[in-house]
Amino acid sequence: MPNRLGPLETQMLRLVWERGQATVRELIDSREVSGAYTTVMTTVDRLYKKGLLDRVSEGRAFRYSPRKTRDEFKGAMIHRALDSSHGPRMHRTARAMMPAQRPSIHFEK
Repeated sequence: MPNRLGPLETQMLRLVWERGQATVRELIDSREVSGAYTTVMTTVDRLYKKGLLDRVSEGRAFRYSPRKTRDEFKGAMIHRALDSSHGPRMHRTARAMMPAQRPSIHFEK
């Protein structure tokens, strides 16, 4: 999981999440991307190599899809930030502050 994404990587990942899947040509044709085909292709390929996108061959191109949902991605980034920047003590503190995931039992009088 990468530490940070550049602005173009973030934009490409957002577009693939919104579409569910896309080729480089589809991303460019959406007119939400300004840039050369090779720039977009390189950026999406980097996201694939970073493990954020999957791809399947489609003719002479690849069709990309996200490996994780947005929420899964955000959760992984939060855990990574807690683990790397503040160590296990901060991670335990954050967990202690979260509500318990146990069902509560109520007794009737």
